Amino acid sequence: MKRVLIAVFALVLVFSAAAAASDNVIRINFQDRDTPVPEGWYPDYHELFGPKENGLVYGWSKAETMTRNRGYTDNVLLATMTHMRNSEVWEIELENGLWDVEVCIGDAWTSTYKLQVEDVVFWDNLTLENREWVIKSKTIEVTDGRLTLSPMDNEKWGTRICYIIIKPTGAERLPE
Repeated sequence: MKRVLIAVFALVLVFSAAAAASDNVIRINFQDRDTPVPEGWYPDYHELFGPKENGLVYGWSKAETMTRNRGYTDNVLLATMTHMRNSEVWEIELENGLWDVEVCIGDAWTSTYKLQVEDVVFWDNLTLENREWVIKSKTIEVTDGRLTLSPMDNEKWGTRICYIIIKPTGAERLPE
């Protein structure tokens, strides 16, 4: 019975990983451990950079307990988030090249956001009110084997990230 459960668990992990990376799209939700992982997504629990059970290599420059589920919306992708401290970066190993990157920020509480992806500014001093979220997509070039998110000298608790979607792009950059 134990072997059957292990085999079923392994099969579920394989199917979950395949769903989250279908069509070469990587979907990562920044969330707490108590919230079920949305179907088709990988979780990020604000752990150190390194290999994850899903086969990807990603994470933070410092492990924290900064993930939250505010519960103010039924959309788990918006209800969950992590605080990005001023001194931290988040990275994921990717092949060098162009990638379409979509990032969602916001929270149940008012905050000012500063975020860059590979030195491309996504937001610089954007203030969002309570329960306000913003999504932005840009084409980003990876040249060092890692896609990097950094907070651009923000306040201690300023930037709250809900999720990121990463997919390979063609040779053309998205319009700014």
